Amino acid sequence: MPEIPEFAKQIGAILFLVCGLGLSVIIHEYFHMRAALLRGLKVERFAIGFGPKLASFRRGGVEYVVSMLPFGGYVLLPQMNPGEDGKARTEDGAELPLARPGDRIVVALAGPIGNLVLAFVIACVVWQMGEEKSIAPQGFQIKKLEETSPEKAAGLRDGDLILSCNGKACKDLNQLMESYVFSPEMKLEVKRGEETLVIGPFTPKKNPDIENLKTMSFGLNPLLPPIVGEVSPDSPAAQAGLLKGDRLIAIDGRPLTWFHQIRELLNDGGDPGRRRTVSIDRSGRRLEIQFSPKLIKQPEAGLVFVKFPRLAHVDGDSAADKAGVRKGDELVSVNGKVYADVDSLVADVKTLQNTDIKIEVKRDGKNLNFQFRPGSATAILGVTPPFHTLHREPFGQLAAVCTSSFNSLKALFTPKSGLGVEHLSGVVGMADAVYSTFVQVGLVGGLKMLLMINIALGMFNLLPFPVLDGGHILIAAAEIIGRRPVSPRLLMPVYNVFILLVIALMIFVLFNDVRRVNTKAYRVEMPTHYPKDPPC
Repeated sequence: MPEIPEFAKQIGAILFLVCGLGLSVIIHEYFHMRAALLRGLKVERFAIGFGPKLASFRRGGVEYVVSMLPFGGYVLLPQMNPGEDGKARTEDGAELPLARPGDRIVVALAGPIGNLVLAFVIACVVWQMGEEKSIAPQGFQIKKLEETSPEKAAGLRDGDLILSCNGKACKDLNQLMESYVFSPEMKLEVKRGEETLVIGPFTPKKNPDIENLKTMSFGLNPLLPPIVGEVSPDSPAAQAGLLKGDRLIAIDGRPLTWFHQIRELLNDGGDPGRRRTVSIDRSGRRLEIQFSPKLIKQPEAGLVFVKFPRLAHVDGDSAADKAGVRKGDELVSVNGKVYADVDSLVADVKTLQNTDIKIEVKRDGKNLNFQFRPGSATAILGVTPPFHTLHREPFGQLAAVCTSSFNSLKALFTPKSGLGVEHLSGVVGMADAVYSTFVQVGLVGGLKMLLMINIALGMFNLLPFPVLDGGHILIAAAEIIGRRPVSPRLLMPVYNVFILLVIALMIFVLFNDVRRVNTKAYRVEMPTHYPKDPPC
């Protein structure tokens, strides 16, 4: 299949974003409107957006409006919101009977239910399309553990195999990352040789490059069996006759247990391009195959900055990584030159193709010197691990997203979790997430992000705060239990306070969203024309 041009992906992402978020708002408000009409309530206006009208028409006594500011929408239901005198009136002053508490509960619940229904429909589409995923790893192996990390102090070591985190089996990377972000403390169960150890509890380190969220202080090797998934055309593996499904047993007599060891063995020692022997198991038969690895250039310096001069990331297997440069190091100089900003550094490094770079960094109060040459060669065989198309049934998708969303809300109100209101996202943040995921992952990734947003919108609106749907439900339930309406004179000041709080929160979240979008990760790299190669 031909590669989709980048501009086409961007146009597709914008259309998907507008249609997806717009549909989420429309469905929420439409369910409010339909529930009100079914309960015999007066609906004056169904509006998409706020501010001046761009277009409108009237049908069935309801005015349908599209407004200038596309930040949500609303349904005007006068019987749901009485004035200070306790009476409900239309915009032209006509008096209407108040909505009964039961009707108000039904109408308020309808909006979040609409988002849940849309999420289910999206989950059905994802289920039918399927997601291309690597086969599930049998575990994760610790690599490049930071020397000053809480994990190291608690007893974790390079090479340990993670069995569980906080008492739950560690099934995937997302689960491990969520545990780090949401949990006040971490406890890891690991296997070291034949011994099983419990590491912790410990409090993870906060990462200043990702808004001080708690993160792992180590890398991970996913433990995948060394089975050939795909063979790259014209690669050494293809020329040697390797086939999909072959299990690699050894390279030059050195045994292979996991897929990531292929590259490690090919690049361990001198002369990575020398002729090798790979032992494979093919349908129960052991074969010995000769091949010469392909040498690919590593054009990138491997340095990524978010808040210059501190390194937010060092690419694994890059020249800088092999030289010993690490995430968190602060750049002091390159070839003796001190840089005030990352742009001038990027411009200079691009001129240093196949040239030794001397870099000085500060780490734990000490100045360290390293030397490396971007453009160094790495040997590859030309195989990828097995992939499969996962068709996850809709209710399983919804359950997983609801659990993750609930854990996020729980962490938000847990003081030591590390998650606070400064990490909330609004319309801009959601839009950026949908757009970026669609461009990078594709349609299925964009749909999954839209599913998450609809679940989050539904759960957020059910919070028991006045002006939200949950607040309406709470007040109506109180009236049913107390058998009398809550005084509008009591409610109006409360509503006004919460309206101001919601507006303040929206402004705060918008500010954070814009800040996040404008925080760019700068990658220091060389000019390159090398094609994308398989990982091993």
